[in-house]
Amino acid sequence: MANRKQRRAAARTGEQDGETPDLPLQPGDPPGGGPAQPFPDHEKDALFKAQMTVQQMVIGHWKFGLALIAVVLLAVLGFGLWEAHGEDAQRAVQAKIAKIDRKMPKENPLVAAGFSPTEPDANVVAQVQEGARRFEAIAQEAEGTGAVTAWMRAAAAWERAGDTESAKGAYASAHEVGASGVVGWSASSAYASALSLNGDVDGSVAILREMADSATGILGEQALLTLAELYEDAGRPGESRAAYTEFSTKHPQSVLTDRVNSGLARLGSGQ
Repeated sequence: MANRKQRRAAARTGEQDGETPDLPLQPGDPPGGGPAQPFPDHEKDALFKAQMTVQQMVIGHWKFGLALIAVVLLAVLGFGLWEAHGEDAQRAVQAKIAKIDRKMPKENPLVAAGFSPTEPDANVVAQVQEGARRFEAIAQEAEGTGAVTAWMRAAAAWERAGDTESAKGAYASAHEVGASGVVGWSASSAYASALSLNGDVDGSVAILREMADSATGILGEQALLTLAELYEDAGRPGESRAAYTEFSTKHPQSVLTDRVNSGLARLGSGQ
């Protein structure tokens, strides 16, 4: 009896103290009697850590990202403004050229048809010379295609006035601009022609050879054909035949093939 009383008293004392009496372990219970805990999910934990790392990197470098975007946008804006400025400058040059063109005297029909090399009227010649000088003044201040156009206008005006030396100088300046595409090709071709007309065949040959080697498509083909014809007109049949043959080898499908074949036929017959 005493043992039972003592056990009941001890139980009552434990409940009053807020303690939980020890219970026997059940199958599957963890040691110590505590509640069972789930095993940690290592994969989810690793993914969470990776997401947090990326988030911290983005947050930590957002200022750098915004600065980089700002630099790119400024570069694009700057290029657009530069390109627009270049276009405006070219339009301004063309407007100046057109203004001088309108003030130039009308060309004599005999000069236009090629029956007279220069204007017969001295007053007209003086006006044309003044126009040529104004074209040159525009060219000296311009760049790119605008400068080439102004130099070419000046050269044409000097030729109309009968000043072949000044015309050659203007064509040389147009060539020296070094414009690309058809504009540059036209300037170089005109300069080569001016040199040949002034007796400088070798100078013309050097320019045409450079054009034939550097230009592509029909521009390169035309330069090589002009070179062959220049040699032929200068009485240098061996070099002319070599240039015609080079053309046939490099450009067998060219639309200029008939002219090349005609040149080879003339050289072959001794004409």
